[in-house]
Amino acid sequence: MLQSFINGWELPFISKELPLRTWFNKSLLLHIHLHATSQSNNNAIGLKTNMDAEKLLALWKLLENGIVTLKDNSNAKKWSSYYEETILSQDYLQEKIEIVHAWLIKIGRGRLIDLGANTGRFSFIAANYFEQVIAIESDIDCVKLIQHNIRTNAISNIETVWADLTQPSPGLGWNNEEKKSLLSRLNSDCLLALALIHHLCITKNLRLEMVANIFSSLTNKWAIVEFIPKNDPKIITMLENRKDVFDDYSESTFLLSFEHYFYLREIVSSKNSQRKLYLWEKK
Repeated sequence: MLQSFINGWELPFISKELPLRTWFNKSLLLHIHLHATSQSNNNAIGLKTNMDAEKLLALWKLLENGIVTLKDNSNAKKWSSYYEETILSQDYLQEKIEIVHAWLIKIGRGRLIDLGANTGRFSFIAANYFEQVIAIESDIDCVKLIQHNIRTNAISNIETVWADLTQPSPGLGWNNEEKKSLLSRLNSDCLLALALIHHLCITKNLRLEMVANIFSSLTNKWAIVEFIPKNDPKIITMLENRKDVFDDYSESTFLLSFEHYFYLREIVSSKNSQRKLYLWEKK
């Protein structure tokens, strides 16, 4: 529906769709229901209302106060505590940080896209070496945490995008070009894809060839990609309650797929796991 109405829904429609209890919420009553009723009545008799800057500012403040007081009723956070609770091990994390640091020092410049940024641990590292970092994450709690840390630490070169890479927003508006698609707006000098491949291939059922293709379209130069083998504890857990139909998910297929688009510049094997980090340079 948001794709069909790219400028937002009409208030009368929203008012009709909201449940009865929202009429007893002061902010919703004032800004949605009464506003919608007033809008409908004015349209019916052909009246036009004018709002000067002072009135608009006052309205904005009322809306802001109403939104700020809303409570976050989200359920338990699945990924926002990843690095503290569900990471493979702290030794593995520290090892990966050191490897990525060393590579970013050598290649850091321009824009970096961190795909599946989680809570932004590596986005904040990359911000030390790149002029701009785009942290893309599908978990809204992680995005909120990144934004909080950006504000707290007054960081100006990190932006967040709440999006699922497997379901990117399409082009919208006139000729589908008024608002560009997500993928057409994403371009970088370096792409980070850490602990992401197995989610795309196992959870989302994408072939490694498809992943390599989309990664190549998102970077102009470098790609730092982590490969997680099938005997990794995380993938074993992922496959506990589903049939393993992923015969082509292997390191050899991963290499063949990425070598079609990239030159392999460096591989580092983890000392604390079976995982490997690959530094690719686009052909």
